[in-house]
Parts: sequence; structure tokens; C-alpha cells
Amino acid sequence: MTCQDFFDVHLNNNDKCKLLQKEPSKYTWQLESASKFSPHPVQDEEPLIRQIISPIHLDTDSKTLKPTAFDDVFNKGLSVNRSHLITSEAQVIDAASLKTKVFNITNPEKPQRKLHALTKFVAINIRTLTDYENNFGLGIYDTALERDSSHADICHISVDNKQNQRSIRSKLLDLANQNLTVI
Repeated sequence: MTCQDFFDVHLNNNDKCKLLQKEPSKYTWQLESASKFSPHPVQDEEPLIRQIISPIHLDTDSKTLKPTAFDDVFNKGLSVNRSHLITSEAQVIDAASLKTKVFNITNPEKPQRKLHALTKFVAINIRTLTDYENNFGLGIYDTALERDSSHADICHISVDNKQNQRSIRSKLLDLANQNLTVI
């Protein structure tokens, strides 16, 4: 199976990252296009932006993110936008507004979502985070969508155990809080 085959087959799979952990090529696939809509794989120097749209992910008193803001990294993939493939930060804000509007209409029983914050990363800083066992813990894949060529996913790819998860999530949280803009 190729990188693109894997991501095509598991496009809407909420356990995509867990399945990716079992793939022998999970590290090298970061160097390949994971989507036919992608202009190229995510480069180490690329800036990435994460939208924080769920009200449960931001501590409004301390203006910091909560650890749960990164739970997607362990299952379906943590969605980010590749900064150089968008025209402006306003485009990310507009996309977040549309996403939250659709969510709020289709999930009226759940807490209403809106854009609460943006956090920025540089890809190499994500890729070099190590887990509890000192293995590289995260991979970034260019999972561009037909309507969003800037889309990428961050996935936990090291051995899946509680210690590694806690270690990676803690380091990712620290990195995100350093570059957080509350809206």
C-alpha cells in the first residue's frame, strides 16, 4: 500500500492514526504526497496553523489550551493548515466560521462552536517531539482536500501506550501555548 492509497482508504476513518501506527512506512510517508490534491509533502520549515473551535479546548481564565485540544492526534488526525498555501490568516478564520456554522446547524444538542483561538507551529518542531521512550512521536501528512489544498494532519505514530500519549500531548500542549492567539 502506498501513502496516498492509505489516506484515500482511511479518509473518513476516525481511527486513521491508530492504523497508521501499524504501517512500516509511517515515517517515510511524510516525504510523499498523501493526497492527489496536494502540491507537495509538508516540508520541515513550513508554518502550520491549528484552529481551536471547541469551547472545551480553551481555558478562558488562563487563556491557555487544555490537553484535550490535542486528542485528535491519537485517532482521526489533528487538522492543521499549511500557512504558505493560504492567502491570509483571514482565510483560516473564514474557514473556521464556515466549519462551526455547519457543526452548529447539524449538532444543535451539542455546545455551540466558534473560533476561540489559533495556534501556530513549525513542522520541524512537531516532528522532533519525542515520546516517553524518546522516539519521534508525531508525523505530519499532507492530507489536502479538494476544497482545501492547505490541509494536513498530525498523527501520533510512536508506540501507543498511556505514557507515550501523555508525554507527546504534554509537549504538544506546551508548544501550542507558546504560539497561541486567543480570538
